[in-house]
Amino acid sequence: MLLSESFHLKFSSDNFSIQPFRGQCATITPPTTYSNDKGLRGTYNTHDGHYLVTTKEGQMVLGGGVRKYIKDGSVPLDWYTGAVDDSEAGIHPVLTKGTLLLILSN
Repeated sequence: MLLSESFHLKFSSDNFSIQPFRGQCATITPPTTYSNDKGLRGTYNTHDGHYLVTTKEGQMVLGGGVRKYIKDGSVPLDWYTGAVDDSEAGIHPVLTKGTLLLILSN
């Protein structure tokens, strides 16, 4: 699992701020049947917030889906928002399990 740092912009009538947030993603090396000319041609998003992106090296990056775990309380909101530490200490086991289950179910 990799940690990825990103941000979103918050606007209000009198305020503008950039707020960092944390996510996890997995880099997947597809079998040759899904590589090169047979690989995915774009970015894909699922209904539950996961995304799948191909890299120029032919790998796939699977990430997202944290919204579901924040909503059910298994990942605290403060783990996700305002995060600037992307060390291994920040890897959340619930997201790791959720990403692995998604990979194995498809």
